[in-house]
Amino acid sequence: MATVALIDPPGWQCGLNVGLAYVAATARHRGHTVEVVDLNNRAEQEDTWIRSLTALSPGVIGYSIKTATFGSTRILVKRLKQVFPSAYHVAGGPHVSLFWREVKTALPELDGLVIGDGELAFAELLDSLDQGHAPANVDGLITSRTCADTTPKSAVIQRLDDLPFPEFEAGPSGFFAYPLVTSRGCPYNCSYCSVPVVNGRRFRARSVDSVVAELSHARDDLGFQRFEILDDTFTQDTDRCKRICEALISRRLRMSWSCPNGIRADRLDDELAHLMHRSGCHTVMIGVETANVEAFGLIGKGESLEQIRTAIRRLKAAGLKVGGFFIIGLPQDTFDGVMSSVRFAQEERLDRAIFGLLNPYPGTRVYAQLMDHHPRLLPVAESSHFSDSVQPSFETEQFTAQEMTKAFWVANTKLHEFYNIIPWRLSRFRRFVEQIRLVLTYDRENLIGYFAWLGRRCLEKLMELSHLCPRRG
Repeated sequence: MATVALIDPPGWQCGLNVGLAYVAATARHRGHTVEVVDLNNRAEQEDTWIRSLTALSPGVIGYSIKTATFGSTRILVKRLKQVFPSAYHVAGGPHVSLFWREVKTALPELDGLVIGDGELAFAELLDSLDQGHAPANVDGLITSRTCADTTPKSAVIQRLDDLPFPEFEAGPSGFFAYPLVTSRGCPYNCSYCSVPVVNGRRFRARSVDSVVAELSHARDDLGFQRFEILDDTFTQDTDRCKRICEALISRRLRMSWSCPNGIRADRLDDELAHLMHRSGCHTVMIGVETANVEAFGLIGKGESLEQIRTAIRRLKAAGLKVGGFFIIGLPQDTFDGVMSSVRFAQEERLDRAIFGLLNPYPGTRVYAQLMDHHPRLLPVAESSHFSDSVQPSFETEQFTAQEMTKAFWVANTKLHEFYNIIPWRLSRFRRFVEQIRLVLTYDRENLIGYFAWLGRRCLEKLMELSHLCPRRG
């Protein structure tokens, strides 16, 4: 059987790689030997992990590429191709699904690429190599013979319950929430969203029993006390969501959880909101995108701003914290339009309001709308969503790159989203100094409000510590 090394390349977006964990589990289930090299969360010297790979002597080396890690992956592939020239080098992940032509051109050292659901396609690749012949007719697999003008068929797994549970490396439970995927795919047609390109438009859901069994495994065998649902559209099947919440309650899992990827505002009622809270959910994100009426009318979300307002209030009434995602630079957006989104977040008292610059992805409607008339200023992998620099990847006549950059700093500063805009590597003191600088630059008129917010944050931290520290006497 094949001996496989799976690489999670380094990048600033740390966290458990659930896609790679599924690929590893599926390959092991087929009988292959798999070693996962986590360079994203663990700082190891290059000599150390290359020495361990040399001892493993892998016949196949796989790379999981996100847009945020594409730059580091290019260096890794070229380095490991020199060290292991006879190994089969293959890459997958969301960046490959979106930019496979660019990846194929930039990394000729790769023998293959996998687009779409990678678990079964990668396992079939391993089986073919193990039998001594080159793989052929595998959905989702792109080889050196694939023509760049041909759009290959993505790999799609219809029955998610058939997949083994993802297998993570030992010892992460104290640092991260368990990343849970209960469904894949999104049937909606939001103009800016790449999910239908990466995971398909068909909504594919796991059974309630499968979801709860995985959470029991995460708690009892791996030691996790909390989880986060990473679905593209978790609340698509409202009745199924209610059954999941009811199962968490009745089986007494007692795990806290959140929905950091966001849920649909129009797929929520009072019963579901209260069930989510009772079952341990504490925070939910909602994709607002923009409160600029002109821009909102063009994105095709299939829901209204009023429905979003109702959902936010419904979740808050149920006892949940609610955050919102906002996009700067959608078609017809302006600086004043972004400020209307800031006012929306303040009026609805969102617990978090994260503003990011638009990145037009291939295959989305917004890509065709913008890129045909407004050439990219820089590659998407270098834009602010995937690097520490704040640089728009395009501009329009009504919203210049300079205005977008200013809108980014103003919006996040006014809403005190400093964690989102100040590098986490800085010391606490330097972060505090940077916060003061940002407030004085972009929100000077609300300086008193900033110190009031800072005081509340300090008080909340003290209360958390008082609960954690044992009482004496």
